[in-house]
Order: sequence, then C-alpha cells, then structure tokens
Amino acid sequence: MHSSFGKTFFRKKRFANGFEIESEMIMVARDLQLKIAEVPITCNYDLKDTSTENPVRHGFGVLGSIINVIAEKRPMLYIGLPGMVLIMIGFYFGLTLLRQYNRAGYFSLPFTLLAGFFIIVGVLGVFISLVLNVISRLIRERGE
Repeated sequence: MHSSFGKTFFRKKRFANGFEIESEMIMVARDLQLKIAEVPITCNYDLKDTSTENPVRHGFGVLGSIINVIAEKRPMLYIGLPGMVLIMIGFYFGLTLLRQYNRAGYFSLPFTLLAGFFIIVGVLGVFISLVLNVISRLIRERGE
C-alpha cells in the first residue's frame, strides 16, 4: 500500500525533509481532518542505487520525529507529567532515606543519589514542558 496526499495538503503545512516525513504528514492530515486513504501500487525493490541508510538508525529517526511532533503539541502531558512522576519517585527515595536514618542512624549514599537524580531530572522535565508549552502557544497564536 502507498499513501498519497493532494496538492492542497502541502499548501496548508510545511514539512521537514527526511525519511520520517510520512509519519508527520499523517498526523497533520489527521489533525486537519483530511481524508486519508491507501491505494495499491506496484513497486520494484530490486534496484541498485537504493537508500543506504541503516534501518535501525532510520527506525530511531522516525520514532524521534513522532516524539517531537507529540511533544510540540502537548508538552505538559508528555514531558511535564513524567517529570512530576520522577519528582514523586525522588521524594519516595528521600523519605526512605530519612526513615532509615531516623531508625538506624545510617545515611545511605545510594538512596541520596537516587533521590537527587530523580528530583533533578523531574524538575528539569517540568520546567522544559512549561517553556515548550509557552513556545507552542505563541506559535499557534501567530498562526505559523
């Protein structure tokens, strides 16, 4: 099967170049509530001068592109919420550290490192999501 897009579709949105473009185009077409159809085609894959891109690298490129598109649309949900979860995990390790210290007088370095790591990464995620949310809202308001 092959995906086809009409001329008016490309007038509504600009796309980046690369192999991951089709995933982005399908998501945009869905957002614009355009009709999406697959049509059968014939194709010959036994060509000499075909793509030399590593399929694993290509797969990660497509996955990264999809994550970027999703994170641009709803950064608070896809970056901020996981950040809040990481902060909660960090607080759990911190409280476990304090309980262990109060009971046995032992200060656990691994729990300290875990608590610090999760809290720092979580706070970074929350702040990044806030900044991306403001940027995406400004872009939508300007109509770009």
